[in-house]
Amino acid sequence: MRLQPASCGRKRQTGFHARPRPAAHYVTLPSLDKVQESIGTRQQVTGLCHILAELNTLFPLEGILQKENNPATVLSMGMRQWLESFLPSDVVQQISLSVQIASDEDFDEELFGELPPDYMAVTFQLDRFLDCYCPFGNLIEEYEKKSPGLGRYLLHIFTACPFIIGTPGNLYELASYCCWENEDDERSFIEDRCAEEVAAGNSEEIAREYAESQVTIRYEEFEKNLPLWSFSRKENPADYRKRLPEELRHLDRLYRTYRRHKYTDNFWPRLNLPCVILGLDQPTFDFLCHAYNRIGNEQVQYYDGCYCLAGFGCAFQPTNSSQIRNALQEIRFALEYFGACIQFLLQHREEYPND
Repeated sequence: MRLQPASCGRKRQTGFHARPRPAAHYVTLPSLDKVQESIGTRQQVTGLCHILAELNTLFPLEGILQKENNPATVLSMGMRQWLESFLPSDVVQQISLSVQIASDEDFDEELFGELPPDYMAVTFQLDRFLDCYCPFGNLIEEYEKKSPGLGRYLLHIFTACPFIIGTPGNLYELASYCCWENEDDERSFIEDRCAEEVAAGNSEEIAREYAESQVTIRYEEFEKNLPLWSFSRKENPADYRKRLPEELRHLDRLYRTYRRHKYTDNFWPRLNLPCVILGLDQPTFDFLCHAYNRIGNEQVQYYDGCYCLAGFGCAFQPTNSSQIRNALQEIRFALEYFGACIQFLLQHREEYPND
């Protein structure tokens, strides 16, 4: 069994009369060929120029400016080259990463929520699901033998990535957010739906039967198919103090760097789906795929096709140099962290076993 999401990508309509709604964005990796050239207002041009000024302090744009003078084109080329300067080349070839820079006038509120007036935002998402089978349980077991707690800490690093990866913990949190009203399990959801139906005049029996039928996925399914430590909120080894093996130090450094920086203006989409599934072995991978499809298919229809794969964004005032600089720094910290996670998975990927 392989993961086959019914809908994967950016914003799409569902139903018989669905029409494609292509995303407007400045940069797409790896093709890098979709450039948004239209800039509508002087305010937008001014904002782009401020972003360019701060980007130039992090990544010199002199070579581009010698050939181009249109702010949108320069920003597109500059962002592309900047991202390529710190993302691993093998990751760039595997992912299709879209970047959109928008003002409050053209920001996608349906997808991300409301942007404060006179703000701009940089948003990221993957255009396609990453088909990568990596039985992570073997790695966890190997590192646990070397040092108790190390394997679980490694899994936590992947769970904590700001570009969401489909670990057992993140699929559990997706179920909690989408299906259980952020509770630990479905019990409160059932009681609330049952009370609503009784208040509407239905009998207790009919109300409870209806409420039970509305549960997309149950907590006991996670208990049955996954070890508790892999998804429980109570077992979350967010830190590891012992000496790390050489091959994990870079990943650990990027995780700690991102965690140390406190930002208040980053955000995620209303419906944010993982870009890759990370199971412990074939049975847990299959379960996570089924859970992903059940939750994702229902929620994509609920949100009228508005969702992201591994979406992430930063907001800032376009005339505030400090905010722009912080946003660009966080983008780099987040993408370097994500790139290292994906590179690690690619290095340990295997062929999915045929039945």
